[in-house]
Amino acid sequence: QVSEIYADVPAMCDLGGDLAGRLAGWPKLYYRKAGTIMVNQDYNPKNAVPGDDQMIRTAGYFDAVNFARNITCKVYIRTGGTDGVCPPTSVFAAYNAIPSQDKTIEFSPLGGHCRGIYHDTETIKMARFCRTVKID
Repeated sequence: QVSEIYADVPAMCDLGGDLAGRLAGWPKLYYRKAGTIMVNQDYNPKNAVPGDDQMIRTAGYFDAVNFARNITCKVYIRTGGTDGVCPPTSVFAAYNAIPSQDKTIEFSPLGGHCRGIYHDTETIKMARFCRTVKID
């Protein structure tokens, strides 16, 4: 029943990306250490524990890429090339999984997680997307 989605640097995308050689999205659940998959529990590498297949499969249930496969409405997503929190590779993984034909992604190569280089404010972008006001 959702008619439109507007997502600015979405999190929890491509959680297993690191296991496939890509940067994973926040919260960066896994990393490799000497060939072992380690699971972050609280952002302190000292508290990471070796991961098992069940932990990795379970995390997939929360990955936005899996939910993106069900999106059929209009979608607008933004991501920045210097975002270390929600890397653009993770956002593009979710975007590419969206089957909707009415989808747009805005990529700002120098944009970070906290806007940085974006030219328009969030309010203006949202208004354009929802067509609530005409902005040239």
